[in-house]
Amino acid sequence: MNELQNFRAEYSDSGYIRFNARNGKHDDLVLALAIALWRAHGDGEASFANWVEYMRRNAHGVAVAAAKSKLPLMKLQRPPSSNVSTVITIKSRDISVPESGVIELDEEEARPMLAIGWTPVEAAA
Repeated sequence: MNELQNFRAEYSDSGYIRFNARNGKHDDLVLALAIALWRAHGDGEASFANWVEYMRRNAHGVAVAAAKSKLPLMKLQRPPSSNVSTVITIKSRDISVPESGVIELDEEEARPMLAIGWTPVEAAA
């Protein structure tokens, strides 16, 4: 607690911010905590990798996910009493629900949706 109370941020003459303890005080525990939190949160590189993975999973839609999963696709109709516009699947994909209320998921993603009232849409013969 003492190290946190003595920790300061100062602007240098060149405009950079310096973080350190007051003269004669220690700041090693504060800096160790800051580094651990920075790494745990994602040091920029990790956050970028998460963003790239998110875009890879979501930008190409159901076709890419289904091709990778090798599971058959199912068309589902949202419940009549619902006006859901976005679905987050068990595979953490965000899917926009069109006005028609019909989305296409693989069987694994469809199971929980069926359990909460979504109904399968039969393919037109």
